[in-house]
Amino acid sequence: MKRFSALITLLLFTVFIVSAAYSAESAAITVKLDGSVISFPDVQPYLDSSNRTQVPIRFVSEALKAKVEWNNPTQTDVISKGDIEIRITVGDKKIIVNGGTVEMDTYARIENDRLFVPLRYVCNALGADVSWDSASRTVEITSNAADAPGIAAPASVLPSGVSTVSVVKSNKAKAEDITQEEIESLVNTALRQTNFNQIIKNGQTVVIKPNLVQMTVDQTNDLLEKQVNGITTDWRVTEAVVKQARLLNPDGKIYVLEGSSGGNTKEIMRYYNYTKEYMPEVDGFLAMESDNGDRKSVV
Repeated sequence: MKRFSALITLLLFTVFIVSAAYSAESAAITVKLDGSVISFPDVQPYLDSSNRTQVPIRFVSEALKAKVEWNNPTQTDVISKGDIEIRITVGDKKIIVNGGTVEMDTYARIENDRLFVPLRYVCNALGADVSWDSASRTVEITSNAADAPGIAAPASVLPSGVSTVSVVKSNKAKAEDITQEEIESLVNTALRQTNFNQIIKNGQTVVIKPNLVQMTVDQTNDLLEKQVNGITTDWRVTEAVVKQARLLNPDGKIYVLEGSSGGNTKEIMRYYNYTKEYMPEVDGFLAMESDNGDRKSVV
């Protein structure tokens, strides 16, 4: 009888743990725009399997003063604001921003007769920044007065043609704990403080040069970590910049160019995930030692 009682206690304890975990995971998500809570009267936001916040887009778009039109035959939602036009098709892992394609790691879907879309991609395309507070399960949207897609600088920051340095900081104690989603948010915040949108125009060739010095530690010859090693530019940072460049330049070319002093640049790029698999928006990865970026050196 004692064994049976112990088993019942264990099962009850297990059920309690599972129920508590489910309750925490399914807790409501709050979405705020410039500090004000956005109300969702019927269906609520949630995190999908890609850990992206899915929201019924009409309420968020209208809060951002964007117009929303639904095309039922093509299952496509068209969001427009000023000269920005965003097209999102149900089940498609990409959005079309002013004719240019932006790849996503998730997709829009219809649930309970509402179109749910990945919040971050739409907000970024409308020039707004998005951050996530996991403790309170709150999404913070920060709008700006940009008329162009992607990240835009306030008109008072800098005159055209002048660059600057912007520093942003995570609240994580360890760099290893910073997620790709947070990196995108930090990069977007930094770019919004510069004249990034004045520099990059549609149809241009944009060249981005990261810092990929070497693959190994000088003293031990051990391989460096691919991310957060304190020496090279984390591919996630470069990818966040590339995404914003592609929003502003949907029809042009974007290249990543580097010349490493510590080995074969092409090999180093592949090691640090500077490839199409991780940066699908990039048209080519150029190694400077190969004829100064001749097309033959595209990897």
